[in-house]
Amino acid sequence: MNWRYNSAQSHRLFARRAAVILSLFISVMHVQAQTQATMNAQARAEFERKESQRGWLAFRDAEAAFAADQLRGGSMAPTIRYETMAELT
Repeated sequence: MNWRYNSAQSHRLFARRAAVILSLFISVMHVQAQTQATMNAQARAEFERKESQRGWLAFRDAEAAFAADQLRGGSMAPTIRYETMAELT
């Protein structure tokens, strides 16, 4: 179970880093938007950012379900699921 926990930690760390890099990239695009093509690209990037957030939520929920599944049928399973969701969020 320890390697699975480390794997989940790695996924969370990667997701956080990706979100920070993406938000910095979008911030830079807002400052430099001076042509219609750039504004179109900026709008597209903003849309994709919202799409990636939906994907991240699916990832978070899957990670929480996986963690809870380790205690399948146990009374602690819901607690582990919600604690994992809170930690990832």
